[in-house]
Amino acid sequence: MKATAWRGRFSGAVYGTNGPTSAVGLAQHRFNRGSARAEALRLALEVIEENRGYWPLTVRTVLYRMMDRYQFPKSKAGSLYDAIDLGRRAGVIHWSAIAEDRTQVQKARAGYDGPRDFFDAVVRVSRDYKRDRTDGQPFVVEVWMESAGMALMVARMISRFDIPVYSASGFNSTTSKYDLAIRAKRRDVPTVILHIGDHDPSGLSIIDDLAHDLEAFERDLGMEPGTIQFERVAVTPEQAKRYRLPTSISNPRDRRGSIPWKGPTFQAEALAPAALETELLAVVRKYIDEDLVAKVERREDRERREITKRMKTIANGA
Repeated sequence: MKATAWRGRFSGAVYGTNGPTSAVGLAQHRFNRGSARAEALRLALEVIEENRGYWPLTVRTVLYRMMDRYQFPKSKAGSLYDAIDLGRRAGVIHWSAIAEDRTQVQKARAGYDGPRDFFDAVVRVSRDYKRDRTDGQPFVVEVWMESAGMALMVARMISRFDIPVYSASGFNSTTSKYDLAIRAKRRDVPTVILHIGDHDPSGLSIIDDLAHDLEAFERDLGMEPGTIQFERVAVTPEQAKRYRLPTSISNPRDRRGSIPWKGPTFQAEALAPAALETELLAVVRKYIDEDLVAKVERREDRERREITKRMKTIANGA
């Protein structure tokens, strides 16, 4: 395949002189040139396939699984990121397998091709009918997490319970914390915040900051103490020991908090997805009555069939 340079459409800059122009061709060309990428891709594909039930995975989750299973050196993380990016472009890795959290999307409201299309859409929606599975529960649970890339995977782990998952890719905004306080004030039962983040100065500062601000909002908004409760789900030193998570030294430039950091740090993404699911569900079940959930599910199923039947009748008469 002929190597060629290409010119940026907007900047006019010339990029590269050693690869083909198509995405697939470029990926294949780079794999042929670098055995490190090819080996990283081979191992990554095994990890990705083994964890298919937890898609999408973050690249860091893949990296830590490779470190644990294949002793893949963390120093070669760059080749893994490159291999996964090229593998997706080449069609080797399914696009839905990997989570990326850098692009935010605000979708416009979709339109319809006419009344027939609208009624067909209503029938499709009726098949997804769900009741509020938090109805009657003694607590309302929300999951807040440090890594936005893990949010969809975590949401799927607890989808049965209708528990929302929030992430800000780091520290949470004041607005998001105030909105949480308002939600808690309007509820008839306590709100429990389950937190997932890294065990390092920044990761613990995030939940400290969240708890501190929400306790202040709790007072300012006239709520009873304990209206908003907190529990750390992961990652903890005990979990790191039990699952033998890789350690790293704290960044000396990360000086959050007044107490100097002592000991190693651990990353939440180092937990295997199955392990994280086990830890998360164990905590969720402390606050959720599963018998109530099952009761709602049975009622939901009956109502879904009735609604779908009615919608089909209406649509056929349109």
